[in-house]
Amino acid sequence: MTFPIQRPISEDHSRVIRVAFLTSIRSYVPSLSISFSIIASTYLVFALRCLFPLSVLLPLLHMIFLR
Repeated sequence: MTFPIQRPISEDHSRVIRVAFLTSIRSYVPSLSISFSIIASTYLVFALRCLFPLSVLLPLLHMIFLR
């Protein structure tokens, strides 16, 4: 079984995902510090980049953040 080669997420996509995550975290936990949110979102984006191809990741994030 072969897996398709995953293209790395471009910097623009990373920024979009980070901003979406940051916005959602801030809306759930308003008292959370911004610096912590940025660090957490950066790690999340890195982990998601390693796990999922972009074609899976973007629709998934769209479902999560734009309910």
